[in-house]
Amino acid sequence: MTIAHADHAERIAAGIGFEWDRLPRKVTSVADIGADDTEANFSRERESHRDLHRRRAIRRLWADGVNAAFLEEIARMPALETLYLQRVTVTDLRPLAALPRLRRLIVKDATRVDDLSWVAGLAAIESLGLENLKRVGSLDPLSGLAGLRGLAVEGSMWTAMRVATLQPLAALTGLQYLFLTNLRVADRSLRPLHGLSGLRGLQCARWFADGEFAALAAARPRLRCHWLTTRLP
Repeated sequence: MTIAHADHAERIAAGIGFEWDRLPRKVTSVADIGADDTEANFSRERESHRDLHRRRAIRRLWADGVNAAFLEEIARMPALETLYLQRVTVTDLRPLAALPRLRRLIVKDATRVDDLSWVAGLAAIESLGLENLKRVGSLDPLSGLAGLRGLAVEGSMWTAMRVATLQPLAALTGLQYLFLTNLRVADRSLRPLHGLSGLRGLQCARWFADGEFAALAAARPRLRCHWLTTRLP
């Protein structure tokens, strides 16, 4: 298996990646979703999202073009367990707290969201992916998500995401997988990860100093990461 395939397999295991070629076909009309369908891949066109909440069997939803009205519609779908939001134009994601069964959430290109205070309503979340939330500068609210086992905090292909520190992640003692692609951390420290005894995989750029990787390897010798100087099978 190539490194790229292994990395993607790890994302799937973490709950923040998908086998993209197996997703449902993309639709733009609620009429194209069956009453008993349990998953949907929906791209909003104007107000085409109206009455999506009436498809009450849906447990997995990929939603593209999420404005405030579409987000409110999604928040009325209590069976949702997995939710992927792309091209998000809202500034606040607090309506997601109304989804009691939500366990996997991936938010991509939410460039108007400027803080993560809304995650406080996601106490039961297990996998969280945040990609290209370029206005977010603090990860502090993540420290309350004790059930997280998979977490991605990443920039886009062209734009880095910048945060002050990884220190809030030190509280995530159940974390198993962490993805920090194109993330810049002001204090340049990986030490908040030293106490995460369950951490299995870390993906990041070689943006931290060699000494940071060496110290992490010493603290977590079984952690899989391309840049660690010490790795055990």
